[in-house]
Amino acid sequence: MGLFSDCCSAIGSFVSGALSAAGSLITSVDKLATKIGTALIPALNTIANVIRVLGVLYDILKPDESIEDIGDKVLHAEEAGITLENSKDFEDYKKKIDEFQITSDKQFTLEQKLAAGILYTEKGIESKNPNLGDLGSLFPLLLLDKSIFTPERVKAYVELATKENVNLDKITNYFNSDATRNQRMDSREFMSKAEESYLKANPKEGTFNQDSFNTKLSDLYDANRSKL
Repeated sequence: MGLFSDCCSAIGSFVSGALSAAGSLITSVDKLATKIGTALIPALNTIANVIRVLGVLYDILKPDESIEDIGDKVLHAEEAGITLENSKDFEDYKKKIDEFQITSDKQFTLEQKLAAGILYTEKGIESKNPNLGDLGSLFPLLLLDKSIFTPERVKAYVELATKENVNLDKITNYFNSDATRNQRMDSREFMSKAEESYLKANPKEGTFNQDSFNTKLSDLYDANRSKL
């Protein structure tokens, strides 16, 4: 299946639950780094750029806060015994993280900080809107085509999913080889609606054309079918 598939699989598995296991975050990141090697930092950077925008949207992150910085704080807090498991809920955990001051000289790798920041923000968004489902299911898509799945575009897609109170399956099903034809068409219809709304709000990026958008999605699916 190749490096892309290995990378997506490893990140997806890692993101799905590492943060909830107290004390396992650093080890999990190190294992991930070993598994997918040099592809890790570009992949994490791509995901971090998108999830930071969503984190600000959902008031998990401050507008000037980076995924790397919040990840560093989360890791240092974990070393001090502050974890999600030891908190009442995410809001309680977030309050502790916001108030936490780093006093240790311990240094974490960029991979560790990015992964921790992504996981923290993902958990916060899911606590704010559980109807979205698994935010990590979007991550492999972010690595497919950065011209389609840009931070601001994904923000528009997630905003529409939030507004219509639908699961992120409305986005991911089109690229899911196990989805039915109806599920894939429903997903395409949703993304078309989100894309049209995005372009109306950002006219400098062009106007929406249904045939052109259908072709772009189809080409992207066909080019990556073996990796999905």
